[in-house]
Amino acid sequence: MTKQTTDQTTATLGELEEKAYKNPSYDESLPTRDRLADFLGKYHVVLNGVVKHDPYVMLEEDGGGMCCQDHKVEIVDFVEQLIQQAKAAERSIDENTSDGYHTFKELYEFRKLYNAVLFNTWAMFGGHDVHKSKKHHDGEECFGGGWFIVMATTIHGQISNHYELKDWDLFKCEERDRADEWDGHTAKDVVNRLQELAKQTKGVDEGGL
Repeated sequence: MTKQTTDQTTATLGELEEKAYKNPSYDESLPTRDRLADFLGKYHVVLNGVVKHDPYVMLEEDGGGMCCQDHKVEIVDFVEQLIQQAKAAERSIDENTSDGYHTFKELYEFRKLYNAVLFNTWAMFGGHDVHKSKKHHDGEECFGGGWFIVMATTIHGQISNHYELKDWDLFKCEERDRADEWDGHTAKDVVNRLQELAKQTKGVDEGGL
């Protein structure tokens, strides 16, 4: 088969596919796993390559036989397309992305307000050392400026968060020139410390919540 004939065959296949009924492989509303399974279902592996028997389009060549060609590159291209679409979907995640109930923006707002209520209560009743600062303990501005850190030192260790300066007045606690030195706590550490505090039944003035 000459190159010209091959190009004509490819073009004819493309035209037929456009007229074929909806192809699930390219339906972006379907899960990636289903799309890939549908796509790979059109192929079978042979010793010297991959042969395509398309259930959506059956292309007859001039001799009356069916078109069977090596389609390894086509499979690789399709998988690459899925990967790029998945990456694009990841990049599209923003503060308005929802789990079906709340957006990220709402959840972060909830976290900030819960944090403020808890720390303000601690600061009011003196149960734990609570303070805020626009600088870390080394004197550097938080994230280069425009942010502040609010920190509480509990009997289980530090709990801290950073917020933009627009929320500075939301936290009614002692203001310091520099925050206490970070004790190395991670997000998991904070969760564990809060869980331990939640188990306590003592009053604030007794070292409880």
